[in-house]
Amino acid sequence: MSLQPLARKLLVLSAAALPLVAHAGRPMMVDDAGVNDAGAGHLETWFERGPGGHRAWTAALAYAPIEGLEVGAAVSRDTTERSTALRLQGKLQSTRPTEDACGHAAVLGIAHERPKAVNARWFNLVMSCPVAPGNVHLNLGATQTARKSAKAFIGAAWEQDLGWASGHVEWIAAQSAQPIVNLGLRREIAKGLQLDGSVGRQAGRTLFSVGLKQQF
Repeated sequence: MSLQPLARKLLVLSAAALPLVAHAGRPMMVDDAGVNDAGAGHLETWFERGPGGHRAWTAALAYAPIEGLEVGAAVSRDTTERSTALRLQGKLQSTRPTEDACGHAAVLGIAHERPKAVNARWFNLVMSCPVAPGNVHLNLGATQTARKSAKAFIGAAWEQDLGWASGHVEWIAAQSAQPIVNLGLRREIAKGLQLDGSVGRQAGRTLFSVGLKQQF
């Protein structure tokens, strides 16, 4: 489940037009409607080359204090811009996804980047539905930074269990930004420990990420 989970990620606020990539379940950028069980959480760490060619390290923590509510925080260090972004997010699940029914959730988040002192906020509506033999995830939301009008974003992902791993293909688009097409794989390498990675394209640039996720 994701920081959805809060975003796969808001790298820096210069990429704030795609906040969903900030706290989706690794390695997806598109969020899904799942949350951790009450009293459970996870820690994700990853390196990526993101939108605009920015390279960053991110650590994200998510926890569900009660059933259907997940809160999270993430810190990203952009080594290209030499900036640091802090992100806080809450995810409220209205309907839990099942093997034969769609799930729904809403995500609200805020972020702050230093040293530019840029603030951003976003809202995302999420739906996850079983479509044999996999699952479809749909996102629709908006993000806004100070002194700028809100920008809408939309995302869609297909997720499939491959047996030896789980894979996905996704498409994300936002106003004033080129769309992203992304492929990813994740695999449990030990109990509660996930290894994952992704590769994608945006405006002729190659994006990639590699990370770890620990459940607790």
